[in-house]
Amino acid sequence: MALNFAEFEGVFCDLTDPGYYAIEKDEIDIIRIPRLEVIDKVLHCEFEILEPEYSNDDVANLVFIVLLKGFCKNYYSDKANYVMFHNINTSEEWRLANIF
Repeated sequence: MALNFAEFEGVFCDLTDPGYYAIEKDEIDIIRIPRLEVIDKVLHCEFEILEPEYSNDDVANLVFIVLLKGFCKNYYSDKANYVMFHNINTSEEWRLANIF
């Protein structure tokens, strides 16, 4: 699926404890990110796909462009060397280097 990144928005929800990051489309969470944390120059990104039409590749692209670059304004660019993704739904994990 070709993503139009302008249709998505990165947000932080603090209505729950703990809060979580999310990526929304039309004001509906499509990806929930309960963990976005840097440990030893690794950005750990645990996510849950809430809409089944999105793939792990879609999530990675949306996290980089919409959340990390857009919403977080490159905050993590000097704090991490790569991202370790963990799909909560499937337990799949993978790492992407040279992210910033």
